[in-house]
Amino acid sequence: MVERFGFSETDRDVAWADLTIILRAMEANPTKPFALTVAADNALHGLVLDTVGLMRFSEAVFGPGTVAVHDPFAYGTPEFDEGWANTRAAFRAAGAQEPPANYRDASNAPVGLRPMACLAQVRRMEDIRAAA
Repeated sequence: MVERFGFSETDRDVAWADLTIILRAMEANPTKPFALTVAADNALHGLVLDTVGLMRFSEAVFGPGTVAVHDPFAYGTPEFDEGWANTRAAFRAAGAQEPPANYRDASNAPVGLRPMACLAQVRRMEDIRAAA
């Protein structure tokens, strides 16, 4: 992220720390959606851009036949509302600073904790194929 995308080392570390909180929560709760903070979304893009790496990572963490899906169109939906609540709970459980309760009015929150429009969720490849 530092060399390829121009992030500072501090921003990279924050991004991966946030994404790690969310990925651990996804591992513990693979059927739940999780909304992404700006920082976590930045880190997830590093995985998404490496399709083979994402597939290997997903299967290693979430089990054979699974993938961590990045949904960029969820903002404002009931699923995003649920995902934001799940993300806030994950940060709280990790002892990290919680993202703001109202994601629609997060302008006073630190930039990294503001919401992106994206959800992350574990999906089974067979379900993705069936929906295509």
